[in-house]
Amino acid sequence: MAVAVEISLAEAASGVKREVEYEAVSACEPCEGTGAAAGTSRETCDVCKGSGQVRTVSRTAFGQFMRTGICRRCKGEGSVVETPCEECGGRGAVMANRKMEVDIPAGIDDGQSIRLSGRGGRGDRGGPAGDLYIQVAVAEDENLVRDGDDLVYHQKLTIVEAAIGTTVMVPTLDGEQEVEIKPGTQFGEVVRLKGKGMPQLRGRGRGDLRIIMDIVVPRHLNGEQKEMLREFARTTSEKNYHSDEGIFDKIRAAFS
Repeated sequence: MAVAVEISLAEAASGVKREVEYEAVSACEPCEGTGAAAGTSRETCDVCKGSGQVRTVSRTAFGQFMRTGICRRCKGEGSVVETPCEECGGRGAVMANRKMEVDIPAGIDDGQSIRLSGRGGRGDRGGPAGDLYIQVAVAEDENLVRDGDDLVYHQKLTIVEAAIGTTVMVPTLDGEQEVEIKPGTQFGEVVRLKGKGMPQLRGRGRGDLRIIMDIVVPRHLNGEQKEMLREFARTTSEKNYHSDEGIFDKIRAAFS
């Protein structure tokens, strides 16, 4: 059986304890799981003599055939309840609410499950209890997007900030951090903050925070602003727009 739990990205990074509540088949307390009323007990089946199986012999033209099947009276249990428990009706089991605290480890990803052995419903015919699966959903963060062990943040820059450089405050899992933007930053460039990503699940180390630069072009300019930009364009040349990166640097940057 499974129980769904939703946590935040910050909780997925640090690990968290959560109380879960669920219903599972449990042994009936009044009869202690026997199915028999108080003061009585289960009795050996008089049909199969406690074996849970019966044999039938059929005669055909080719001889006798013996078949073994489950006893219909005790349904293979080998014993029957003559006076059933009022609480469970002789089944020996009831649906019961359960609560427990679950440790969700740091680094867990959206859609992953935690298996808790023996925490599920009661097994049939006295068998062991089943397992309980905690299905973890990690809610989307307002600023950060997860990519494996890395986190991604899109930083908006004006064309002026991108051209002359600036300092911005970037959200991280540990709070805001000041990041220097170098002059001449281009659209799509990436700044990496080492070790500011997600921790590896049951491992060591953390991923990085990748800051992707989005250059915002201004709209709805008035006449004076347009003329200032035209004057700026007259004072620049191809040299101002020439990239210092070679072709291999660009390919390396695209796949980083």
